[in-house]
Amino acid sequence: MTAIPQPGIRRYPLRELAWQGGPPLAYLLAMYLFFPYWNLFWLVYDEGYNMLKARLVEQGYILYAQIWNDQAPLLTHLLAWLFEITGNEIIWSRRLILIFSTLLLWALVQYLRIAWGNLPAVISVVVLVLLPNFLVLSTAVLVGQPSLAFGMLSMLALAGWHRKRKRVFLILSALALSLSLLTKLFTAFLAPIFLLGLIGAEFYQFPFLSEWRKVIRPALIWGISLGAITLGLGLLMVRPADVIQLFQPHVSAALSSDYPANVEMNSINYYLRPAWPVLLGALSGMVFIWRRKRWLMLYPLAWMIVAYLTLLVYQPVWWHHQLLVTVPAAMLTGGAFGESLGLFFQIVHKSGGQRKLWPLIVSNLIIMVLTFVALIPIADDYLHSAQKVNAEGRDPAQERFIRRIEAYAPQTKWMVTDEPMFAFRAGISVPPNLAVISWKRFAAGDLTEDEILQTLRQLQPEQVFFGRFDLPKVDHYLAENYRETLEWEKMKLYVRNDLQK
Repeated sequence: MTAIPQPGIRRYPLRELAWQGGPPLAYLLAMYLFFPYWNLFWLVYDEGYNMLKARLVEQGYILYAQIWNDQAPLLTHLLAWLFEITGNEIIWSRRLILIFSTLLLWALVQYLRIAWGNLPAVISVVVLVLLPNFLVLSTAVLVGQPSLAFGMLSMLALAGWHRKRKRVFLILSALALSLSLLTKLFTAFLAPIFLLGLIGAEFYQFPFLSEWRKVIRPALIWGISLGAITLGLGLLMVRPADVIQLFQPHVSAALSSDYPANVEMNSINYYLRPAWPVLLGALSGMVFIWRRKRWLMLYPLAWMIVAYLTLLVYQPVWWHHQLLVTVPAAMLTGGAFGESLGLFFQIVHKSGGQRKLWPLIVSNLIIMVLTFVALIPIADDYLHSAQKVNAEGRDPAQERFIRRIEAYAPQTKWMVTDEPMFAFRAGISVPPNLAVISWKRFAAGDLTEDEILQTLRQLQPEQVFFGRFDLPKVDHYLAENYRETLEWEKMKLYVRNDLQK
């Protein structure tokens, strides 16, 4: 059987070592040494929820059965394991996410080298790092970045299959996508893309109906492996009765139109606006894929298109969802820019190239300049503002609340809060059933004000801290049994009446 022809890469040990380790190591060190947000109170609000859930798992509580969770379990268990080693330090959790982001960058580089060449790989990395919000999401303790990293590894393993035709690559690809799904289910759309890609590539080689078994064999191996691995690992972490918790909240949130005032809902088009040069470059990449027969790039092309169409009809869309579209777009853009530069130098030096592609080459070089002109100032402003925030320290209101919470921490066993990072940083446990108090959970019907009130009466937590939701019944109960010690805007901290001042 003949593999699909791909650009050749001559292998020299030292040079190959540099290509394998250079870009990811440079990114890892640069972020570790110079990223100014490491010690910020929170990078993204949901960090607090992820940290609290992991700490409860470390303490022995059962995810889903006792701890409400609408996300896949893998990252929570990894964080819990990390807490056992390092203690409840948020800095190590952010470093773990940075490792996943570095893994994503490494897989992207290697895929581009196989599918398009070294120069497109380098340019794609630069575009990737400059993507809006990529830097902050590279360290924020969220499930998205690890899931994307595993998804990219899965696609890289598929490239290995197409080049070397070894079944181990199919199994590795299935394993990586399984880990991606067990981290966050939003990469599930990659499964049909990869299956169709495997079938299409085989049909390219075996177009006769009599050879249909050969056509579907790789897809069967990959699909069965994916199902078996996901089911096997999933059952170790999620009980069958709890699987519904992974889907029902998202469906309910998508169908809900009762968004709270403090939740801003926008379309995917809104979040993609800052990345418009990258999307324009991706369109040029589509042209080059066809004209230059870069067939392996059909995978990231399909990834980008299907992700965009899915997010176009799905609600709610959050700002970090844009990476589902912009990461594969960065690959297409880098490919188009690298191809254009290579052809430009060939034509200038009269060493080959196709002069009929001159209009496409020039337009791509213009788009490349526009991309860096548009994205570099955004990244620069972000880093400067981050440095300013880091230099100024915590927000004064945050500082007052965390100091007051810590002052009562020695007397506190339980704290009920919809501001999770305060409880985590103060080292105070939250009731497992109230580890997540979010709009999505209210919208899904998995949490009511009566349940919060019931938990308050049963556990009588020493501290209660609310700042996001209007809960009149809870407010009435707190007025009778707690005293308010600190207030700022909607944020109110209560302590039980019997606690010493």
